[in-house]
Amino acid sequence: MHAYPDGRAPGQTRVQQARSFGHTLPGRATSEDIALLLADDKGATMIVAVGTHDNLVEFLDKAAGGMASSFLTRLKIGGKLVDAKGVSRL
Repeated sequence: MHAYPDGRAPGQTRVQQARSFGHTLPGRATSEDIALLLADDKGATMIVAVGTHDNLVEFLDKAAGGMASSFLTRLKIGGKLVDAKGVSRL
């Protein structure tokens, strides 16, 4: 689960209450970005995403915190990321 750089993980209590197993991944990026980077790190050749930011206009339009990490993440994973809408075209 995503954790802040200081190690705090907002979802940790829920995971413990559900008696589920989980690891925390501290980082400055968004949860979405960390998941994408983890998939890339584990060798994914294609990452299919649902409901993510998928074009430059969305990044520039939002002006929200976290957009820088999202932009850099997409630069790193490049063509591996496919929006679910595009899967039918593959």
